[in-house]
Amino acid sequence: MYVGLWVAASPKAKSASPSARKWNSPVVYAFFKSTGAAAAEPAAASPAAPIAAATLCCCQFEVRTALFFTLLHRHRKGKQTQDFFLTARNSIGVWFIGWSFYAAVLGSWAVFSIPSYAYTAGYMGLIFYSVFSGVPILIQAYLGIAIQKRLPMVTSFTDFVQRRFGTPVMMWVALIMMLNMGIALTAEMTAIGDLFTQVVGTTRVPIVIIIAVTTAVYTAAGGLYISILTDQVQAVLSLVLLFVAYIYVAATFREPLGPLPAELGTGNYTGMASIATMPISLICASIFSEVAWARCWASASNKTLKLGALFGTLQIIVVCFLLGFAGLLAAWSGLFIPTGPDDYGNTIFFTLFLNSQREQVVWITVIVGLLAITLSTSNQDSLQNGLVECVGGVFLKNAPVWITRVLVVILTVPCLVVSLQSYNIISLYLLGNLVTTTHTLPIIAGLIPGKWAERIVTPFTAIFGCWVGFAAVVVYAALRRHSWGLSLSAALHQVFFEIYDWPPFVIALIASVAAVAAGAVFEMAVRACLKRPIPPSNLALAEQEHRREQEAATTKLTSNSEEMDPKLASSQVPQWITMEAPPSSKLQHEAL
Repeated sequence: MYVGLWVAASPKAKSASPSARKWNSPVVYAFFKSTGAAAAEPAAASPAAPIAAATLCCCQFEVRTALFFTLLHRHRKGKQTQDFFLTARNSIGVWFIGWSFYAAVLGSWAVFSIPSYAYTAGYMGLIFYSVFSGVPILIQAYLGIAIQKRLPMVTSFTDFVQRRFGTPVMMWVALIMMLNMGIALTAEMTAIGDLFTQVVGTTRVPIVIIIAVTTAVYTAAGGLYISILTDQVQAVLSLVLLFVAYIYVAATFREPLGPLPAELGTGNYTGMASIATMPISLICASIFSEVAWARCWASASNKTLKLGALFGTLQIIVVCFLLGFAGLLAAWSGLFIPTGPDDYGNTIFFTLFLNSQREQVVWITVIVGLLAITLSTSNQDSLQNGLVECVGGVFLKNAPVWITRVLVVILTVPCLVVSLQSYNIISLYLLGNLVTTTHTLPIIAGLIPGKWAERIVTPFTAIFGCWVGFAAVVVYAALRRHSWGLSLSAALHQVFFEIYDWPPFVIALIASVAAVAAGAVFEMAVRACLKRPIPPSNLALAEQEHRREQEAATTKLTSNSEEMDPKLASSQVPQWITMEAPPSSKLQHEAL
């Protein structure tokens, strides 16, 4: 990978034409010429060629690594089932799952949105954005343990919703999850495209396509298991690159720092609003994403999941803070000069790598570009797996694995096409965060045990709570449009696409919970009049079925154990019955 980078950046690189020489590499020149990017004369010391060459080498390296792991795993394990393709059930040790949590959650969006948010929301926004980028992993880990305790063979969060609330609610939740993960994948592709258009100075089309195809290839080849294994390489590489970037900043930053400006401190309204907006939006968005849920099913044991989630959470918090602090530092020192009132500092992180002539230092820009590319590939393959797990686990449960592999490519294409439109990243996330906030508490309430909980949180009350929560946000926008001086459509656009403010998020939570309670009273009253009792939840029936299967399997193994060695007999018990997995050290050895 780095040989290709060196060749592309080398001043000795030869080319067949003057235009190719200006791009430092005939291969890169030919690559960008097909898109029209090579028509423009690149600026002096432009990082376009080395970053493009490094990207090609990095993608090639990742594909080969993933295919190697895929072939090795198939050789040792034999034919891959759809369940293992989607869940990699009970197969990943603590360190692998911890690195995977970190690599799967962080993407190149972190290089843009977190420094930008630190610039617009100050240090309060930075703290809450960093902390609650990682905390949702811990929450999902414990929720995942609670789900698997009741349903050990669950394949996805939507599978749990079906067993708890039934098929209609499950299909609605699946659509919301597909919307949320589709938005996240689109935003990730948009972010890496922004790197090449706003920093490097080339077109976004080729690089977005290359990374999307790369991740789709090895995701389709190996599924979640291979995605988790490649996460190890991507996570370590991203930390090394971030370390190099920060060493450079520490060695070269000499700007004087005066008193912290008021707009970067507690006087910043957006920063104070982040006390509510960041925890609510990030936790709810994570709940409706299969990225973290998938790693709950893949963890070797509950202890593995807890420790891995803690390890991943700490890594995410630290890395997010370091990335965001760079934006805060650039704003504080005056290095970042906004081009206008609508410049929210999407590229503020890169201002720390300008020389005295305010030109990008090529080699360190290449390092940061590789950091963004590495984060992007790990995040994209996780989101692709999440989308496939959501769709495959719901609509194609018993389908052959090859259909699931084709689905990886099919679901990637719409996100790729939309990402080429270069929508604002924060706006994309705001829509998904608000929609998931209206749905989180009514659905998660389905985990509350007990007969009274089942009488209150029914399929009707859950979906009623979700819809009322969404309607409450629409009503809020309609009521505020007069004070904002906007039309209804403009007010809705501002709430759902433009401004991260705390009232819509708080209103969505309160309204959804109140609607569940009101819906329960209404349903009980109607059923009492019609003399129709509330039926037991699907989850209770699923638990009974699982217990019967567990007892039958245990009885069969016990009857056969009389003719077998005791150690051999115990080894025949399936993992989904005992929920005890092989030691993580053995799993890591097999993976490597």
